[in-house]
Amino acid sequence: MRLLSAGVRLARQAAAGAGRPVFVLGSIGPLGQVVGAELSAADATDAVAEVALALADAQVDGFMLETMPSTVEAAAALAGIHRVSRLPVLVARSSEHLEAAELIEFARAMEDGGASAIGINCAAGPRALRPLVAALAQTTRLPVVARPNAGFPSRSSDGRLTYHLRPDYLLAQARSYVADGVGVIGGCCGVGPAHIQALAPIRGASVVPPTAAAQVPAESIPARSHHALLQALTNGDFPVLGFVPGRLTATEATTALTRLARAGAAGVGLLAGWPGSVRGTRLVASLAHLSQACGVPAILELSAGDTTLAAAEDKLIAAHLLGIRTVLIDAGVFVGG
Repeated sequence: MRLLSAGVRLARQAAAGAGRPVFVLGSIGPLGQVVGAELSAADATDAVAEVALALADAQVDGFMLETMPSTVEAAAALAGIHRVSRLPVLVARSSEHLEAAELIEFARAMEDGGASAIGINCAAGPRALRPLVAALAQTTRLPVVARPNAGFPSRSSDGRLTYHLRPDYLLAQARSYVADGVGVIGGCCGVGPAHIQALAPIRGASVVPPTAAAQVPAESIPARSHHALLQALTNGDFPVLGFVPGRLTATEATTALTRLARAGAAGVGLLAGWPGSVRGTRLVASLAHLSQACGVPAILELSAGDTTLAAAEDKLIAAHLLGIRTVLIDAGVFVGG
């Protein structure tokens, strides 16, 4: 924790010499273990909260959650920061390939979790980052962050790594980011002072406002109702739920459940008890994708007979972080409960 305090102090000293307001953000990266598999979401939240508290005590202006490998970890980390601070939080996933459904899931979870801005960092260089941040800008109402790395370095005979990204090339790509609606631009691995200096001309450039997401077709981001089933029961209706085996591929499950939703199913889910089904928080992430594709609430099924209490808690936390609010518990007692 003393290292964190010293880092913030040094950053403050550097910012003081800029002659203009410069914010100091506390950077928090991935935990190094797969959240939901090797590490529970609750433990991830606790770990990040401890670091965030030290950074907040050191008087940072906000936080940068970066290089998040999954939406589950990003949501858990965001919850950890908000447990101890109400400072702004920028959150960035890191991936070279994110499908549209993953971007929507990420954007939704971060909006629900109270992020101030979301984006992508690292990836495979400035050009590879552009389609990701452009798609994200059309998915969210939040400001979008683009922080590319400097591409792949070469290694000299003495083992030193050298990046070859030209500052003028980064500037050209950054102009494209702005045209696509990105509002915050920076750099990641291999991006140095010369690159940041080259980006200075785009400060104050006109960008697409955060409300641009209102132009996204409704079918791209289906409306969610967390309590639709509860409302139906309150009204005396008899809701019908649609489930398919969890071993189906994403395409097969989406097709089948979309047909059930169109036929009148009030909620959809996956039967995890089938051999070959996805398990753990992967199941929860799949449910979030399916709910968005079908436009009806997702139902998390917990089969008490073959689920430990600890595993059930992890699934429930992940489900809550991803916006799933309806749980179906099969008769029985949780193993070890």
